Amino acid sequence: MDAAPAIAILLGRMAEGDQDAKDAVFEHFYNPMRQLARALLCRDAVGRSIQATELVNSLYTSKFCRKIPTLLTPRDFMALARRAMRETITDRGRRRATRLQYLQAAQNDPGNPLPRELELAVEREFQALAARDSVAARIIECKEVQQLTWAEISELTGLKQTTARDRHKFALAWLRSRLKN
Repeated sequence: MDAAPAIAILLGRMAEGDQDAKDAVFEHFYNPMRQLARALLCRDAVGRSIQATELVNSLYTSKFCRKIPTLLTPRDFMALARRAMRETITDRGRRRATRLQYLQAAQNDPGNPLPRELELAVEREFQALAARDSVAARIIECKEVQQLTWAEISELTGLKQTTARDRHKFALAWLRSRLKN
């Protein structure tokens, strides 16, 4: 069977929710998507905190695959993948900027931009928190960046609201203590 019609069939099956087709499509497009991701990341300073492989893998696990239209060519798939990667990079940049704004507000001086060294320290410590306690880091992002309610955070994390609040307080205290050093 010719590769182009086979991929078109797989794309159609993937759009219908077939997991095996999704696996085959991503296997087929993996290297071109990594090249595309590298090109996008080279143009974006914010993207330096994510690797091309991580960006492609995030598409595989995201809602991206559930939004695929049924009549799709391989070229259309790559265009959608490019848009989804761009959105992922932009969202990461926004979350990072919001974390920095939150820290500035915590310092009671939101109009004063953080020095680059402190900005990098904030990002480094947030990544350290995520490595130490991914749930606490997720709670910080949900509450401070996305401004979700405690009920919404509780539903997303599966924690009781009081537990989520306690983890939030711990994470903020941990970040502040690490940034003071």
